[in-house]
Amino acid sequence: MTSRDTVTDPLSSGRGAALPDGGGVPASPPIPPRLLTELIDGAVRDHGARRAIDFLGRHWTYAEIGALVDRAAAGLQAMGVGPNIRFGLCLPNTPYFVILYFAALRCGATVVNFNPLYVEHELRHQIRDSGTTVMAVIDVASIHAKVAAVAQESGLEKIIVCPLADILPPFTSLLYRLFKRSEIARWPADARHMAFRDLTAADPAAFKPVAIDPDDVAVLQYTGGTTGVPKGAMLTHANLTANSRQMTLHVGHGA
Repeated sequence: MTSRDTVTDPLSSGRGAALPDGGGVPASPPIPPRLLTELIDGAVRDHGARRAIDFLGRHWTYAEIGALVDRAAAGLQAMGVGPNIRFGLCLPNTPYFVILYFAALRCGATVVNFNPLYVEHELRHQIRDSGTTVMAVIDVASIHAKVAAVAQESGLEKIIVCPLADILPPFTSLLYRLFKRSEIARWPADARHMAFRDLTAADPAAFKPVAIDPDDVAVLQYTGGTTGVPKGAMLTHANLTANSRQMTLHVGHGA
């Protein structure tokens, strides 16, 4: 730490240069414990009309994402998702990840991230180890097939299927449905499966607020497993919101 009470750049030449935010970052900035859901709520409140996501040319504002989070949370809660439930996300970088991440947290569940490139035995181990009972998966046939294959034996009770075509720009969606038809998953109409569009048909007014503490575990993030079997690192709401606060301070948007 420098004598100016600022955080130094570890990549600097060692002369104690302050981070490039104009006047440096305080060594001990106030970082109160918060819930992760406060981040999306604040973004909707303060920047509702601004673009939040650009996915391959299709856009959503913060207000639109917030509304989908509320609907998804109501649907998840009606499904039985709440505190002590481990909610898996086996999704690539899509709007579905953002929406279901915050929706599950709003319900008081713990999010477990799954790499869509995992093979069956890796999925099976992590589902069992984490106790995941509900998982969202993209409707890419090769990914859904792996999750469906291990669901029964691993204790996975519900699979929420997220159609890729539904979040593409209209013309791209049409081409995808026409020319990538063989790559789109076809799932059974059984009690285990639910489409994302059905989940978000729920009335957000039906959602019952859940008591959540900043020290509650928000995410089980599994390690890479390069030196052994992957292990779940427990990250609380306070952990992750503190990291977000640190990053906003670093780039000069510390409101």
